[in-house]
This record gives sequence, structure tokens and C-alpha cells, in this order.
Amino acid sequence: MKSFLVLLCFVALAWSQERPECWCGAFVTLRDLEFEVLHLPPIDVDGCEDFIDCHHRCTAEWTFILDDGDLDHELIDGKTAGQHMCDNLVEEGTKDLPPHQVYLYYQLCSTPWLFDGQTSQNSLCCLNGTYHHCP
Repeated sequence: MKSFLVLLCFVALAWSQERPECWCGAFVTLRDLEFEVLHLPPIDVDGCEDFIDCHHRCTAEWTFILDDGDLDHELIDGKTAGQHMCDNLVEEGTKDLPPHQVYLYYQLCSTPWLFDGQTSQNSLCCLNGTYHHCP
């Protein structure tokens, strides 16, 4: 029985490693470091060399989920995209953020993050963890 369970674990591990995924994330630059402020759902792709497909699909997700980078866009839960980003920054220890552009990046399998070419329509500003319109 133990052998069967161990074999099943190896099969599950191999299956999960064979499913290449494309990750899309929104980032801001703070103190010369990139911080991910919003993580979009992973996208299944055909292979770990499908950079163009990953790039295009992240752009499509950005357009669909964030209304082409509008931080005032209301998401399914009723919060704006900007508020989600401020919430995520608070979890990382940053309550206040002066005006910052948000940039879309993509990652295919375990490769480094690559800039997708998309930026937010408006700047991200957080005051005491709350998103607000930048001055």
C-alpha cells in the first residue's frame, strides 16, 4: 500500500511539472526593487518556450481584468484594482505610496519576469493602506 501511495505521489509531481504555466503580475518600483502588487491567475500554455503566447495572453488578462490598466476599475469583489494593490503593499509592510506607475510583467515557467509593455492608465497612490486618486 505504501509503495502505491509513493508511486501516486511521483505521478502527481511529474504531472504538475509537465503543465507549463504563464504568470502575469502588476509591479511597482520601490527603492530600486520591483514589488508585485497584483498577481493575476496563471494561464496554461503549450510549452515553456511560448513567450509570445504568454505575452499576448497577459496583455489580454490585463485588458479584461483591469480594463486596460485602469486602477479605478472595480473587480468582482467590489474593490478597485488600486485598492487590491494597496492591500498587497500593506501585507509587505508598505502603507503609504506616493504616485507610482504600475507595470505589467509576465513569467513563463521558471524564467525571469519580463516587462509586457503595459502600464497603468493612472498612478497608484496609497495613504495609510487606502487607495486614492493621486494629486
